[in-house]
Amino acid sequence: MPVDPKEDVDREERRVFLKAFGGIGAALFLLSMGTFEKIFGFFLKQDLTRDQEEHILSEKIQRLEQTAHEKKLELERLDKDYILVASLDSLSPVKGIYFIDYLMRPAMAFCDDDGFPIVLSAKCTHLGCTVGNIVDDKGDILCPCHMSRFSIKTGAPVPGSPAKAPLPFLGWAIIDKNKNILLTQDPHGKRQGITDMDKLSGSSLYVLKKYSEEA
Repeated sequence: MPVDPKEDVDREERRVFLKAFGGIGAALFLLSMGTFEKIFGFFLKQDLTRDQEEHILSEKIQRLEQTAHEKKLELERLDKDYILVASLDSLSPVKGIYFIDYLMRPAMAFCDDDGFPIVLSAKCTHLGCTVGNIVDDKGDILCPCHMSRFSIKTGAPVPGSPAKAPLPFLGWAIIDKNKNILLTQDPHGKRQGITDMDKLSGSSLYVLKKYSEEA
């Protein structure tokens, strides 16, 4: 019977593939065994002191508490149309108040010279680090990771910064103690409502879900 060259080639390719696959599998097995050996060697072969055991347990508890806190925030943002940032009177023009926005990203709130909120993302547009919340004498905030600077008035990076895109502004609302919305501002700066600061005093700053959905 004549031999089909194509069949021989296919058979050889399958043989090489199986051999390579077997080699990869063996390497992964040995690697995993080495990893597990280190893990179990640490926990089973070493005699941990009481302080070491307490430290390990404390770290586990902290991680669990952090995860639980993050899940609580996620549930709150799914359930509520607006979330509290801070009282309006507590906002500062030189030190921002950090909070987590609806998309679970860091954000911060300041006030301008007239007392109105400035709310913007604290996630650096360079590589995603959290930007600092202290305003310098030029009106800029600094990202400590790679020294990008941003204007809190415009969100724009200062020329020469590694970041090239501005920090996005967030929409917000000022709501009184009776849950009445007194003033809103969308992410583009358009305001609706009461703009007399005397009438807004004693109210609180919130961010709204609808603005995050529009983003």
